[in-house]
Amino acid sequence: MYSMVQLEHVDGQALEDRAPTRLPVGAELDTENLATSVWSYEKGEENVFHRHERQEELYTVLEGTIDLTLEYGEQRDVIELRAGDFVRVPPETWRQFQARSSAVVLAVGAPNVDDGVLET
Repeated sequence: MYSMVQLEHVDGQALEDRAPTRLPVGAELDTENLATSVWSYEKGEENVFHRHERQEELYTVLEGTIDLTLEYGEQRDVIELRAGDFVRVPPETWRQFQARSSAVVLAVGAPNVDDGVLET
């Protein structure tokens, strides 16, 4: 059987000061294998620098422009993402978004595990 939800009916969660609002779409749809969220950023907002031990993530920018910082080992890249751009980030890669403008990002991760490691 399928499940469906309209984004306007998903309650947002503000996680911390100067952080984006998370809309937990996957929880509303009761996804088993995918962790799915929509993140809403105001200009200048950023999420916490973090990585996942096992989860691979796919991001697409639905609206606006955002910088994505990626760090793996000694390599560090900052890439600008605009509406329509997709990027895949493998496990163990540190990542952080910072909004250049108001932006909306769809994040899909698999497997659906809570294995995030935050910057210390």
